[in-house]
Amino acid sequence: MPGLDGACFTLGTAATKAIAKLIYSFDVMVDTDREELITTGSPNVTLSDPNRGFVVGNPLSVQLPVTSTVVHKSPKPEDWMHIGPYIWMFSQGNLRTSTFSYSLSQSDQTIAVERNQMNDAWALSEDRLFGFEIAGAEFGKTMFRGQATSTHPPLTGLLPSVGLNQPVDFKLNIGYAIPAYECWAVPTP
Repeated sequence: MPGLDGACFTLGTAATKAIAKLIYSFDVMVDTDREELITTGSPNVTLSDPNRGFVVGNPLSVQLPVTSTVVHKSPKPEDWMHIGPYIWMFSQGNLRTSTFSYSLSQSDQTIAVERNQMNDAWALSEDRLFGFEIAGAEFGKTMFRGQATSTHPPLTGLLPSVGLNQPVDFKLNIGYAIPAYECWAVPTP
């Protein structure tokens, strides 16, 4: 049954899911499905001794520019009753708490990050209105986008292999922390 995450369909399962949606919601506030979330430029390869060229024993370094673009994700319709009173949280300040960190290496690396590690690196702008328009008047909340370019260090000490057109293998490692909302409905008498 769609929406039950692989569970067998029963009325009890459906009722549990419906009750859970009435009292709880969670989602990230940044759209992580966007193609422009992480984009790379062309690698910049530098030889230790440019006079020797690409030969065995002449190490090279690689720099790869990376741009992160974060955009507020619109709340899902089933979360509107929970997040509605808190829609103000989709702010420039909240988006600035996003952190993206990168490294280049020859093997996989885990990058530990926390929010608020690059607040001043983001260039922010308005993205769109989350709401509606009636007779030319807009009602809703402005959503924002931010962009930052990474200044991670180059990968150095790479030794080219013997032969023509040999690849230089490296990995781009990514760590990120982004804002999210978690809402509980608390009945009050």
